[in-house]
Amino acid sequence: MKLKRAILEVMDRQSLKAAVDSLELANVDRRSANAMRSRLSGARRATPQTLLGELRVADVRRVCELQGLPVAGRKQVLVERLLEHAQPNALPTAVTAVAGKNAASHEAAASIGPKTQSRPSGPDANGATIGYEAELWQAANALRGNMDAAEYKHVVLGIIFLKYISDAFEECKAQLEAESDEYADPEHPDEYAARNVFWVPAKARWER
Repeated sequence: MKLKRAILEVMDRQSLKAAVDSLELANVDRRSANAMRSRLSGARRATPQTLLGELRVADVRRVCELQGLPVAGRKQVLVERLLEHAQPNALPTAVTAVAGKNAASHEAAASIGPKTQSRPSGPDANGATIGYEAELWQAANALRGNMDAAEYKHVVLGIIFLKYISDAFEECKAQLEAESDEYADPEHPDEYAARNVFWVPAKARWER
């Protein structure tokens, strides 16, 4: 059952009237629950998120039951769960933003490395589209399991951050190894601190 339809089925006359008034919908018979449901069903402004805001926690749990989802949690957690279930391919904003910064940082590092590379031009040059959003989203779903969407983002962002600092560390390590004749030690943390790069212990490196 589609989310909007499930929400409208659960809404009683009072919540239907509140939604109609909130959206300022005209030509609606507020004495008839079916008339209000029909009007809200066809109104584009009556999004699932807007309608869920008019429901009590018990009603939101009922919508979760109709969608086959867990009913535990606060109202906000339940709403996020329902919206995520309705749009499974929507990449979280936080993950997209961090991934975009990751790609932009790699471009900057490549431009000052020992072998200068030309920076790409065109719409993808700013790092906004990195090419592996789908893989990130699949990995996030696998890691999440039964964890609430509001909680699993911390796991995903931590992994992205580890990947970012590991890549920067490996680039710096390669430069230090190339400078080994100049008494540079690729396994000394101070070498990385001097270059403003995170030192990653051997047991925590991405390649392991």
